[in-house]
Amino acid sequence: MTTKYDDIRIRKVRVLGDKLKEEAHQIGLSGDDLVIVRTYINSLPTYKIEKIEGSPIEYLQRKIT
Repeated sequence: MTTKYDDIRIRKVRVLGDKLKEEAHQIGLSGDDLVIVRTYINSLPTYKIEKIEGSPIEYLQRKIT
């Protein structure tokens, strides 16, 4: 099965919705941390967050190379 991201965004933890913000705090992130939010659409949307280490551009370059 191929994984399809319906949406990928870079956000600060403090602007996330309540559910994602709570998940971020549970894994030790603060309001000023940057995260990648991946949205998967199946019957209901599923969200995954991943902390960005360092510069967002450098982080993404490392992820795709």
